[in-house]
Amino acid sequence: MSLPYIHGKSKDISLETKPLKKAATRHLAALQQENALLKALLAEQSSLSEAAIEKLLAERKDFLIPLSVFYSPLSTLENIVLWLKETQQLDFTTIAGKLERDQRTVGDAYRRALRKKARLLAKSAEQLPTLPAAFRTISVPLSFFAKRDAAPLETLVFFLRTVHQLTFTEIAQALQRSPKTMWTIQQRAKKKYEKKRKDANTS
Repeated sequence: MSLPYIHGKSKDISLETKPLKKAATRHLAALQQENALLKALLAEQSSLSEAAIEKLLAERKDFLIPLSVFYSPLSTLENIVLWLKETQQLDFTTIAGKLERDQRTVGDAYRRALRKKARLLAKSAEQLPTLPAAFRTISVPLSFFAKRDAAPLETLVFFLRTVHQLTFTEIAQALQRSPKTMWTIQQRAKKKYEKKRKDANTS
């Protein structure tokens, strides 16, 4: 008998999650369009380099994290912090503010990420594997991780499942995890989001 996490893309997307999916999809599309327009405008009307423009976009309230950032054995929070610190060149205070987390938590995550990354590089003489091409156009809004409704990995899996409607096999491939683990995490996240919606409706 087939396991539930192997089934098609709409198997476990319940009516409870559809409002969130629609809102997230609209937010993602608007953010992508806004960033693209702003980047084009800055490139056309200023002498800023592409790197400087990317930094300006990163300093805005919300921006998109490429899915390739999470194609790593590091934890979801460690990957986010490492990317914000090294690629976007943000300081710990700014990162903590964007993620709505304590600055010490952010600093600890960054130091753990550096240690793990160093061990990975030391073990392999070759370059670390890259995300399969099929997933390289997917991005995740940073603000989704600041909501704190679920753990970072739960948030990521839930977003990929409900917004992009990836199968658990696809999510597992994109995050270097097992499909069964992704299914379990999705169920846990869905229960948290549905409970929050029910609590909000009764309050």
